[in-house]
Amino acid sequence: MVTTSAWGASEYLEDEQDAIAYINAAAELDGPALLQTAIGDVAKALGGRIVIEPATA
Repeated sequence: MVTTSAWGASEYLEDEQDAIAYINAAAELDGPALLQTAIGDVAKALGGRIVIEPATA
């Protein structure tokens, strides 16, 4: 018998670079639902607060 446990990405996002890499990876897979989940995971990791800033070139 295989035993599994709950896994949440938000528990493993330790800093801003982790969050950026996670969202970029989800975006590259071209799945809107996956990207939405990744954004939710990042928001959860940040305690529900998420700030979106314009990109700078």
